[in-house]
Amino acid sequence: MPVFPSQNLNTQKICESYPKLLQVYSSSLVLDGTGSLKQFLDITASYALNASSTSGTSGTSGLSYGTSGTSGQTGASGSSGSSGNSGTSGSSGTSGINGTSGSSGSSGNSGSSGSSGSSGSSGTSGTSGSSGSSGSSGSNGSSGSSGSSGSSGSSGQQGTSGTSGANGAGGAQGYWGSFWDTTTQTNVSGSAGSNLMKFNTQDPDRLGVDIVDTTKLTFSQDGVYNIQFSAVFQKSNANAADVNIWIAKNGNNLPVTNTIFSVAGQANTIAAWNFVLKLNAGDFIQFYWHTNSNDISIAYVGTQSSPDIPAMPSIILTATQVMYTQAGSNGTSGTNGTSGVTGSSGTSGGTGSSGTSGLTGTSGSSGSSGANGTSGTSGTSGSSGASGTSGSSGASGTNGSSGTSGSSGATGSSGTSGETGTSGSSGSSGTNGVNGVSGGQNYFFNYSVTQSPLTYKQLSKYTTGGGQQSVPITLSTNEKNRLFAEFITDVGDPNVLLIPNGIWHCYAYFTKPTQLSNCEYYFTITKRDTGGTETLLFTSDTVAIGWNTNNTTPVETKSNGVVPTNILNATDRLIIRIYVDNNDNQSRLVTFYTENATYSYVVTTLSTPSGTSGTSGSSGTSGTSGSNGTSGTSGFLNLTGSTTNGLITYNGSGGTVQSNAKIQSGYVILSQVSSSLNFLDDAAAAAGGVPIGGLYRNGNFILIRIT
Repeated sequence: MPVFPSQNLNTQKICESYPKLLQVYSSSLVLDGTGSLKQFLDITASYALNASSTSGTSGTSGLSYGTSGTSGQTGASGSSGSSGNSGTSGSSGTSGINGTSGSSGSSGNSGSSGSSGSSGSSGTSGTSGSSGSSGSSGSNGSSGSSGSSGSSGSSGQQGTSGTSGANGAGGAQGYWGSFWDTTTQTNVSGSAGSNLMKFNTQDPDRLGVDIVDTTKLTFSQDGVYNIQFSAVFQKSNANAADVNIWIAKNGNNLPVTNTIFSVAGQANTIAAWNFVLKLNAGDFIQFYWHTNSNDISIAYVGTQSSPDIPAMPSIILTATQVMYTQAGSNGTSGTNGTSGVTGSSGTSGGTGSSGTSGLTGTSGSSGSSGANGTSGTSGTSGSSGASGTSGSSGASGTNGSSGTSGSSGATGSSGTSGETGTSGSSGSSGTNGVNGVSGGQNYFFNYSVTQSPLTYKQLSKYTTGGGQQSVPITLSTNEKNRLFAEFITDVGDPNVLLIPNGIWHCYAYFTKPTQLSNCEYYFTITKRDTGGTETLLFTSDTVAIGWNTNNTTPVETKSNGVVPTNILNATDRLIIRIYVDNNDNQSRLVTFYTENATYSYVVTTLSTPSGTSGTSGSSGTSGTSGSNGTSGTSGFLNLTGSTTNGLITYNGSGGTVQSNAKIQSGYVILSQVSSSLNFLDDAAAAAGGVPIGGLYRNGNFILIRIT
C-alpha cells in the first residue's frame, strides 16, 4: 500500500530506531524516517538490490589460557582496540506538500408535519330519582324476674390420720476403698531422695475411692475419711536403720504428718497407723518414705505350703468415710385415715317466668328511583398531515497527492578491534573442611536431678557435672516387670508436634550378681500432657543384662525400640521408665548406673541441630587476561541483481534470497503486510505474532509495533 503524506513519521523520530525505513511518496521520491524527501533508486529490469557483501579481515586472536599457577592474583585486563570512525549520514530529502481535502455537501431540509383533527363533544347525563322514607320500629316488652337460689348443704367431718412408721437403722452408704501391693518395693531414690508407696491391686467393690497412677489415693466425694495403712519393712544386713513415713495432699507435703521409726537388722518391722482427714471431691493422698540405707525394702512374700499360707502384701491401705455425717434410711410411712362423709346438697330455688315481648312496628315503603339520562355522541378525530421529503447529501472532496521522500546517505566503515590478550593461569583450590555429624537427639538419664512430680528423675538433652549414680534393687524369685526408675523431660521439652517413625536405642549400665544370672531389662516411652494424663507410646525389646568379668564393673547394655509416628502437643513431656525381669528361681541384686563415666542415655528419632560444615579452603587468584585483538574492517554492500515480475532477487555470496518486497508502478509493495497483517493496534498485532519493531497495517495505514 502507498503511504500518504498524512502519515508523515517526522515527529515520531523513528529514524533513531529504524534508519532504513522508507515511505513511498511518488514514482521517483520517498520519505525517509525523518519525513524528508529523498530521490528513489532508478531501478529497471537490469538493476536490483544485491545482498552480497565482503567482510573485513578479522583481528588476530589472543593466546589461550596460560599455564596453571598456584593461587595467583587476578591480572589486569588487556586494553581494547580503537573503534573506527562512523561514516557521515546523507542529507534528508524535503517533504512533499499535502493535498487539500474536498468540501462536504449540504443536507436537505425536512418536510412539515400535518395538523391533528378536533374531538367530538360528550352528551348530558340524566337526573336520579328521590328515595322513599323508612317506617318506625316497635317497642320491646319487659323482662320477667329471676327465681331465688337454694341453700348449700353442710360439709362432712375430717377422717382420722394414720400412725407414723418407725425410723430405720443407721445406713451403710459411706464411701470406701481397700488397696494393696504384691511387689517388693526398694529404696530406688537412695539416701538423697524419697520414695512413693505403690499399690497394684484394689478391691473391685470399692465405692468412691480409687488408686490412680499406682500412687494416688483419689476421692470422688466430699467428706471426712479415716485412712489406715500397714507396711512390712525388711533390712537385709545386721545394722539397724531409721525410716521416715509421711503423707502429701495434691502433691504437697501435709505438715506434722511424718513418723520416724527404726528397722532392726535382718528383721521385719511392721509400720501401721492412721490419719483422719477432711477432703474435697478430686483430692488425692500419697504416702512417701525415706531411709539412708540401701538395704531396706518393703517386702512382699508369696503363698506358702505345708501348711498353706496366703501371700503377704508389702503394703495394705484402706480409706473409709466417717459415718457421723451420714443419715440412716427413713422408716415406712403410716397408713392414711379414712375420709369423712360428704354432706348432702341443698335444693335449688325455682326459676322465675319471663315477661312478654313487645310488638314490632311496621316498616315504611321505599321510594322509586329516577330514570338515567341519555349519553351524548363522541366527535370524529382529524387526519394526520403528510411528512416532508429529506434533502440530498453533498459530494465528498478529492484527496491531495503525497509528497516525494528523499534518499538516505551511505554508512561509514567500522574501526578495527584490538587483539585479545592471553588469560592468566587459575590458582589451586583450597582443601574442604570435614563435614559435621548429624543424628537423632540424645537424652541423658540424670538420676541426681529430681523433677516434678517428685517420683521422676530428669531426662535431659544435657549431662550433669555430678558423680556416678547407682541404684540397687533386689528382685524376688521370678519377679517380672519391676520398675527400676522413671525419667521425665523438662517442662517445654521436646516442644515438637510428632515423633518420627524409626528406632530408639537405649544404652544403660548395669551390674548383676553372677555371669549366669538370668536378668533382663527393657524400657517404655510415655507422653504426659499438662493435665497429668499419661499415654503409653511404645515398649522396647527385652534384652539380657551384660557381664564383664565381675559383679562390680558396670556393663553398657543396648535395648532397641521401634517407634511408630506419634502425634504430640507442643506442651507434652516424655517419660522413660526402665523395667527389669528376674528369670531365676532365686532372688537377684541388680544395680543401675548413670552419670559421670557410666552415663546411661537414649538415642531418639527426634531431630537435632546438624553439625557445622568445615571451612572451605581459600581460592587461588586468577591469572592476568591478555589484550583483545583488533577487529576487521566492515565490508560494503553491493547492490546488483535483477527483477522478475516486480519481485526483487538478491544475489548474495551465500546464494539467492528472494524478498517479500516488490516495486510496481513506482511503489514498493509489502505483500505479506498488505495481504494478511491487518490489526487494530499494537496489542492486537502482538497477539497475531508481530514482533516488536515489525510492520503491520490498520486499513490503509502501515504501522510499526513499538509496545
